[in-house]
This record gives sequence, structure tokens and C-alpha cells, in this order.
Amino acid sequence: MNRPVSLLLALPMTVMALSQASAAGWSDIKTPTKEAPRSIGRPNLGCLAGGVALPLDGVGYHVLRPQRNRFYGQPVLLKTITAVAEQMAKQGHGSILIGDMSQPRGGRMNFGHASHQTGLDVDLWLKMQTGPLSASDRAEPQAVSMVPVGARQADPTLWGPAQSDLVRIAAQQPAVVRIFANPAIKATLCQTFAPHGEASAPAWLRKVRPWKGHDEHIHLRLSCPPGNRDCVDQDPPPSGSGCGAELQAWFEPPVTPTLRIPVEPPPPAPTLPKACQAVLSQK
Repeated sequence: MNRPVSLLLALPMTVMALSQASAAGWSDIKTPTKEAPRSIGRPNLGCLAGGVALPLDGVGYHVLRPQRNRFYGQPVLLKTITAVAEQMAKQGHGSILIGDMSQPRGGRMNFGHASHQTGLDVDLWLKMQTGPLSASDRAEPQAVSMVPVGARQADPTLWGPAQSDLVRIAAQQPAVVRIFANPAIKATLCQTFAPHGEASAPAWLRKVRPWKGHDEHIHLRLSCPPGNRDCVDQDPPPSGSGCGAELQAWFEPPVTPTLRIPVEPPPPAPTLPKACQAVLSQK
């Protein structure tokens, strides 16, 4: 079984279209709008009104690279992060390191992500902090890959109970609907938590979805908060644990596509929701 060729071919065009569709200037804005928090649009084509800043330090966590100004989100995202951090600290795993959330008003970032636009995404590093975090380590941290090149499992010398607990605790948070992780990490979780197949798989394992990269961090995505009418959720994950053929397809070489001349013109590039223009221009 291989990943659908149509998906593989569509990804570069989709990323390009989204880039062209996003309004310029989101990364230049330093402050959120003064209104109630509201997510608008999709994770990869939207914005954030009334963004709330996560304090740079809290019980069981530290925010990395604050100079990027990407530590804003919906209140439910902040609640989720702090809940995960507190549970990890109670289990003696040290502090978790918080990567990118969203910009003050969400929107497209000038580098690093196509998503994280609506205040409902966050990267949690898989490396734990067990001692004080220096200013230089906070500003220019060194990530650690948990997956050797070409491996089908996480590196057992780096991956341990702390990493497994981080994914499990994060996936058990009510608002989390997806966790993107390297396919080798997903395979390791399947081996650990579903050793006897589908019947033994916990419900939360379904939320962990394999995706390229994501060997140094996991990416949490939350559902749209109630009342956010302009927020668009991603389709739910497929049923089941995701430990079977779908996962194995990531380790197979892709099928060489047969090029065909398109018979229809490509669809127009998607555009940002109109409400995002007001968020962008608000003083």
C-alpha cells in the first residue's frame, strides 16, 4: 500500500496556493486585537482575533524562541498546554519546551509553518528540560531528533517514558483532535500501547497521525472552540488506531506517478476569510 499519488502531487501546489492566498504583513504585527478571542478560517488559511499570550514560564514548561513572537493562542490552547505541563511535572519528567504557537493575530508566518494560523496549534518539543534554562538556550535552542535516518522506530537511547507520557497526556486532553508525529514515532507508540493489535489500542492513539518531519517535536491541533462560527475544523481522523496499513504505507517507497495532461484548469487559489482583513488592519 502506498500513499496516494494524487496527494503527493497536490501538496506542493497546495502550499504554493496557500502562500499566495495569505495576506502579507502578519509577521510584522506585534500585538493582538482588542476583542474576545476568536479563531477564523482554517489552520492553514485563517487568522486569530483577540489572541492571548502564554506566559514565557509556568509550572512545568518554558517557551522557546520568544523573539519570534509566536506564543499566542486561544484560551483553550493555553489551558491545554498548562494542563499537559503540570501533569508531566507531577510525574517527574521535568519541564516541557514550547515551540511555535501562533502570531499575535495568527495568519501566515514568514517561515517555518503553513498552519498555526488560528491560535489552535502548538509544537511541543520531545526533549525535556531537567534544569534551569539559560537565556541563550531559550533564544537558540538545539533540537534533538528522536528518529535515526531511515529508521522505523524511535531511537531507544533517546525515546523513553517521558516522551511516551508527553504524547499520551497531550492526546488525552479534551480539546486536542490531532497530534502530528513522525511515522517512526507513531510506530513506536503502536508497539508500546497497542502490542496486541487493534483490540488493545487505547482510544487516544487514533489522534496521533503520522506526518513527515516531526521527529524533534509533536504538533498538537485543537478543535474549534464553541461559538467560533467562522472557525473551520479539519475533518476527523479515520476510525481505528491508525497502526495498520495506513502507517505502514509511510515506510514504502512512493509509486512513480504517470504524468497526465490535465483536462481541466486548476481551481482558483483559496483566499483568506474576509473577517481576517479586519483583524489585519485593526489598530
